[in-house]
Amino acid sequence: KHIPLETKTYKGLGTLVTKIGDKTNGTNNAYWQYWVNGAFAEVGADQYIVKPGDVIEWKFVPSQPGQ
Repeated sequence: KHIPLETKTYKGLGTLVTKIGDKTNGTNNAYWQYWVNGAFAEVGADQYIVKPGDVIEWKFVPSQPGQ
C-alpha cells in the first residue's frame, strides 16, 4: 500500500518526518514521533539501526508543554 511520506533535512540534526498520509506536523499541535519496542526513540529515525525483533511505531501525538 502506498502511503505518502514527506521529510525535511536539517543541517546537523538529520532528517525529520514531517508528513505521513494526510497528517502533517503542527496540525492541531500534533507531531510525528517514532517509538522502538514501546519506548520513545532516543535518536532520529535516520540514525537508528533496526535490529531483528524491533517493533517500530509511528505516532501522531500532541506536543507536550516544554517539548
